[in-house]
Amino acid sequence: PPAPANDDIDDPRLVLRDGSLVNVRPSQPADSEILRRFFFDLSPASRRDRLMVSGAAPEALVTALTDSSDPRRAFSLLALHGYGSDERVIAVASYVGMTELAAEVSFAVADTYRGRGLSTLLLERLAVHASAAGFRRFHAMTFVDNAPMREVFRDSGFELRSRSSAGVVEVALSLAPSVEGVGLAEGRRRRATIASLQPVLAPRSIAIIGASRDAGKMGSRLLAGMTERIQSPARSEEHTSELQSRGLISY
Repeated sequence: PPAPANDDIDDPRLVLRDGSLVNVRPSQPADSEILRRFFFDLSPASRRDRLMVSGAAPEALVTALTDSSDPRRAFSLLALHGYGSDERVIAVASYVGMTELAAEVSFAVADTYRGRGLSTLLLERLAVHASAAGFRRFHAMTFVDNAPMREVFRDSGFELRSRSSAGVVEVALSLAPSVEGVGLAEGRRRRATIASLQPVLAPRSIAIIGASRDAGKMGSRLLAGMTERIQSPARSEEHTSELQSRGLISY
């Protein structure tokens, strides 16, 4: 079967487990500053899990993560939130070639985005890029107590072998797609898509702007139709008191 992320490898967005969207793209040299800020903002525990040390990210690591020009040597994906000057890194996933067929993979996710399936989605995409570059296996090392990272590898659907020693787990993942792996990925995408539609299909609040007193106007008709079923906040500068007399919250 095709790799799970193969069909949408060029899509610049990822849909997370809770339905939220983030941007994703390969790293580039201009990303040095936002990567430094990302590592600086990580909690000590997250920095330890990613760097396997508690201190600041070495400058050599930041430099290496900004160079995705040769996927046969190394490649990094950045997950980002915001645009322009407000753009910030919320996760980075990267691999570095070890042999002709194997690469070492690693992840770091901002504390506020943990538990939302971001590492798994980045792993799927990274596997497609690595396979295209000729790699057949990913290797990784993580602390035994880093349960979330071990769960990412275990639940990814890739064939996995692992061993532990001296408080560290070594993991080897086959990048060959499997029927089971594709099925798991499709299930994750289906659940994420459903979650992304919740704000539209089951909104917690609705704002109607321009709800006229004239019953023939579209805004008034929309308001009347909705208030037959729900009681929601409404904004209207024209007739606040009238709306409030009908039991609606108005601003």
